[in-house]
Amino acid sequence: MNTDLLRIELVEKSFEKIRQNKEDFALTFYDQLFIESPQLKPLFEQTNIPKQSEKLYGSLVLLVENIRNPEVLQSVLGPLGEKHKGYGAIEKHYPLVGSALIHTLAKYIDDEWTPEVEKAWVTTYGAVVDMMLIGIEHAQEVPEEEEIEKHEQNEFNTSSVEKIKMRPRKKLTYTQKVKLKDRNNLLTKMNRWFWRTPKWMIALYAASFFFLLSYTGQEVSMIQTFIDTLEPLSIFIAVLIFIKEQPERKRQFHYQAWSIIDGASGIENSQARIIALEDLCDDGVSLEEINLAGAKLNGIEMNGVNISRANLNKAQLINAELFYTNLNNINLSEADCTGVTLYRSNISFANLSKANCSSANFSKANMMFADLSQGNFSGANFVQANLKGVNFEGAYLSSANLKGAKVIIEDLKKALLTDAIMPDGSIHQ
Repeated sequence: MNTDLLRIELVEKSFEKIRQNKEDFALTFYDQLFIESPQLKPLFEQTNIPKQSEKLYGSLVLLVENIRNPEVLQSVLGPLGEKHKGYGAIEKHYPLVGSALIHTLAKYIDDEWTPEVEKAWVTTYGAVVDMMLIGIEHAQEVPEEEEIEKHEQNEFNTSSVEKIKMRPRKKLTYTQKVKLKDRNNLLTKMNRWFWRTPKWMIALYAASFFFLLSYTGQEVSMIQTFIDTLEPLSIFIAVLIFIKEQPERKRQFHYQAWSIIDGASGIENSQARIIALEDLCDDGVSLEEINLAGAKLNGIEMNGVNISRANLNKAQLINAELFYTNLNNINLSEADCTGVTLYRSNISFANLSKANCSSANFSKANMMFADLSQGNFSGANFVQANLKGVNFEGAYLSSANLKGAKVIIEDLKKALLTDAIMPDGSIHQ
């Protein structure tokens, strides 16, 4: 998208017509979707369509405002694709949604809807779908090398609305291909062989290599050579076995840590659980989907770890430190996060409704589409945070610092902003 400036300009300019009719547009889209594809209606049975319409419009604003920054879009559209998969959306649904979207856009853009504008929107939607599906692919295992070429497909077809298709993707992302290539180099093969080979065989190979190395070129008997090398050989083998057993010891250590965490389930205050969690974080162990509802974790340090989709409903994280942490889709509703530090963390799609985050540090965090409704964020630091698509309904942001934050001002107006520092640096009255 970054290279096709004409297409970008067409999308940006034509979207101004949608801004003028944003409430009607989103509702019309769902009417159009259910007319064209009634089989999708069951997916929305438990959905509040008016609220979902607001989210749809917010998503389009996010798209248009970041269309020149695809890396920003990928950071939010990848998790969004995975999230929609959990709602029951599958690949064949995307063309149906795309068709309804294009028809609705055509209706509201009206006389400015030209074949060039249509192609620009169709191509842009294809790129969006591509990013969402790549987000799902990242969670999949890398297939064997011989499968790579088999899954190559043709380029995305944007010739007409009726033929909207997802952009065909390779089953491997670029990163996955690099990893696959790395698996086949000599050092990686030797490393894999070392960790997979039984300890007794490692010791036998080491002894043979050590003995032959010592015997070569010496004018002494083989027996004397063996005796002379026995002591250093024993030390060498002991070191190899110690290294070989390290993963096993680490697994045992992790098992004990998880046992402590599981054993503290239902216990509000457990210092042992805090230590176990910090130890797992230090080892880079993922805490994805962990259930810590109601737990007291005050002052805990969990920097740089993956806690996505975890449940911390009503938990206490007063003065906790979570620098560079992945909290995507985490549930922190009604949690006490007073003074928590989430600097540069990924908090997109997180649920912080009714949470107490007064004086919290969210500076430079990615909070796209997070739910802050009814939460207390007084005095919180949102400097340069990405707040696009955030639900501010009833949020208390008195004296909060939003300087340089990326946010849709219309959404921000739904919060209480007394004495807050606004994105442009002004003080809200």
